Amino acid sequence: MSKFILGATLGVAFLALAGCATEQPSGPGASSATPEAAPLVTLDDSDRQIIDQTLQTASRGMVGKAVPWSNAATGKNGAITVIRQGYTRDGKLCQEFHLVATKGVSRSQQVGKACRQSGKWLPEGGYTLGS
Repeated sequence: MSKFILGATLGVAFLALAGCATEQPSGPGASSATPEAAPLVTLDDSDRQIIDQTLQTASRGMVGKAVPWSNAATGKNGAITVIRQGYTRDGKLCQEFHLVATKGVSRSQQVGKACRQSGKWLPEGGYTLGS
């Protein structure tokens, strides 16, 4: 009978400790275990210029190869990866690309489409970064 009581006592102690481990801090100055989302990276005109140049380079490379870009003036960097290339029904050459932009701990990305026009790849819809 004493073994059962000891086992039951240990079980209660275990449950009490397990409950303590899941309690969240509260009150002023308490920190939350859930990190806040990092802010989105926004691009200025100088970032867009560098990204446009990188898009031209990435398009000449292999599909699936990440081509890095960096803007020392703004501290932002990232990469462009061409996902696939092909022709539209009306014969226009287009490509789908993945753009990543980072600054510090913030990271944003976009999947976009660029089409060939006047000898240059032009993104359709510009760059609209999200998380």
